[in-house]
Amino acid sequence: MVTPAPLSVTSWIRSAISEQNPNAVFETNFEKRLIKKYGHGVWGGAGHVLPPRAAIRDLTAGSASAGGDLIGQSIAQVANSVRPTFKLEEAGMQVKEISEGFHSLPRFVAATAGMIAESATAPKLTSTVTTVDLAPKTACARLGYSRRFNLMTADAEGVVLAEISRAVSSLINAQVIAGTGSSNEMQGLLHLPDAQTVSYSAATPTLTELSNQLEKLGDSDIDLDAESVCWLMHPSDLRDLLIAEQVASTGEMIMRWHEGSYRLFGKRVLTSTSVTEGKHLLLDAQFANLVFFGPPQIVIDRFSSGKSLDGSTEIVVLNNADFGSTYQSSVVIGSA
Repeated sequence: MVTPAPLSVTSWIRSAISEQNPNAVFETNFEKRLIKKYGHGVWGGAGHVLPPRAAIRDLTAGSASAGGDLIGQSIAQVANSVRPTFKLEEAGMQVKEISEGFHSLPRFVAATAGMIAESATAPKLTSTVTTVDLAPKTACARLGYSRRFNLMTADAEGVVLAEISRAVSSLINAQVIAGTGSSNEMQGLLHLPDAQTVSYSAATPTLTELSNQLEKLGDSDIDLDAESVCWLMHPSDLRDLLIAEQVASTGEMIMRWHEGSYRLFGKRVLTSTSVTEGKHLLLDAQFANLVFFGPPQIVIDRFSSGKSLDGSTEIVVLNNADFGSTYQSSVVIGSA
């Protein structure tokens, strides 16, 4: 059995640069099948449709004949680059891929529960079901592709995919954490209107102040034993806690390394430069939802701003996505 050649982004790029280049035959034919299955997305036909994560699942989950399951393996590298694993996803953030232009997440508030006395009626239902409405917001990652780079053959594909993965991951992580909710940005964790807050007396919090965040999260009926409960902070703040003592002159530091990660009160600590320095987030990531609308696309621009003269090419990777929290009180933000 012949294993299919991996789906190649550089073949698409080189085919666009030299229209006589037949290297993108597999990519072109596979793109037609992607469009038939997942559609163009909200852009229409702006660029080349790339495989979403769902394509890997769809091609490998069922039984296949004639080596069809190998196709899923051949597209995995591209699919995982244009939609890589995001920071909070490691802790339990829900990531969904849908084809609709809008999406609503159900949100239950104050469910009613209670004991029933003999011959008595059940407690009156006072819970409220609301929704978190999400709409496509375009995340655009742009990368340069020079004539000199085009002539390279040694793992050019790996370099391009690694840079795409880095750019997309950095952009989406920044939106999930610090998006303002205006100017076509997602509304990130730092700007949730109903997120809880704790005040610090100084830029570097004490152990007691950090424990106040844990208490506030627990008081919101969050299971503090859940693996999805985690801390999120700037790397500089992690460094400050690594050298901060629990009690002066004891040598016992606030932050510790345990079970393969930094931990605070036994909870995993994640870092991102998208978090504002001085702010420490404690959250239950299972209530965080990142939704992608339609498949990703890549636009290959070789004409604008004089590119046709200097031989440069620009790669534009487009993802339509939005972020929402189904329980905003599951986020506690500490700051001075």
